Amino acid sequence: MNVSSRKNHSKPQNQRWEVGGEFHWCEWPQGPYIPWPEPAVWYALGRYAVAALLRMTRPRPRLWIPDYFCHDVVEHWRGLCRPLMYRDDPRWPEPNWQSLRVRPGDWVLAMNYFGIRHQDPWKSWKERENVCLLEDHSHDPVSEWARSSDADYAFASLRKTLPVPDGGLLWSPRHRKLPAMPKQEAPSRAASLKLSAMLLKSEYLAGRASVGVKVEYRRLQKQGEDCFVIGEVTAISPVSRELLRSGVPQIWCRRRRANATQLLRGLHAWSVAEAVTTKGIAETPLAMVLCFGSKEARDKCRKYLESKDVYCPIHWPMPPSAGWAARQLSGRLLSIPIDHRYKPSDVRMITKSLTKFVPKGQSFSGVRK
Repeated sequence: MNVSSRKNHSKPQNQRWEVGGEFHWCEWPQGPYIPWPEPAVWYALGRYAVAALLRMTRPRPRLWIPDYFCHDVVEHWRGLCRPLMYRDDPRWPEPNWQSLRVRPGDWVLAMNYFGIRHQDPWKSWKERENVCLLEDHSHDPVSEWARSSDADYAFASLRKTLPVPDGGLLWSPRHRKLPAMPKQEAPSRAASLKLSAMLLKSEYLAGRASVGVKVEYRRLQKQGEDCFVIGEVTAISPVSRELLRSGVPQIWCRRRRANATQLLRGLHAWSVAEAVTTKGIAETPLAMVLCFGSKEARDKCRKYLESKDVYCPIHWPMPPSAGWAARQLSGRLLSIPIDHRYKPSDVRMITKSLTKFVPKGQSFSGVRK
């Protein structure tokens, strides 16, 4: 069965509107696609890909990780490496190189924040250092950087940008040895729970299910995430592998870019926050990431948007153990979804909601073009 061929020929009149949240089940376009690198190993999660790579490395390497990063993922790797932090910030074009005090043989993780960075600074740095460079392309797995990378290894968590219940990819641009493909003939419990949540959310948004279904699919989503966190390294589920086999639909990439451009243009005169992703419109940004003057302003805006059915994630919440700079930045950032699910009319509604939010207190001079 080709799971991507499912079609819905009738559009209910009572279709519900909301923005954000995890992906729902949707029809995939026929193509053209941007293909995946070969050879590659497919996992349920991006963090599993790195865990498998670290398990085949002896002795345990020192792994340098940007201080602004998902700390839940760092905890998942902690028993497999010796994690060290260096200073980085998605608003910078490159990290603070002085904080990256590497030794020969160290591993270094480079993050393409929100899919808006360029590889040149990292490429120049790597030429001077005897280290193993590992790149995280989860925020745009088919960016120009990802497709032309010359890192030792690269990986991506594909469910961050694509409507699949699970999916992680590991490849080596330099053709280094890769771990063996995990064997799995059936989807994991986590992937099954996430798929059930996606299907229920699709029915809810289409107006074919009761309002109470929202509580159920959110419960299934959380259960699936909890199972992923405590689970062993597993292969990608058959459903996700089938959906992803051809690559990323080009039309979805174009839609992200168009939505980001439209939203940025609409927020030009809005003085409440700065757009972090301004320089990334030529690429395919994960979201329109806004930086507020304070955590209080960010939280108020997020709550206000929720009242308008616009649900915005934070990349990423920081634990108390994180550095001061990372915690401060985390408190000010908000990601506005602009992915392929949304049409120009949706972006206009998002823009209208944002521009009506004008809190008292600190503000910027305007969202940058």
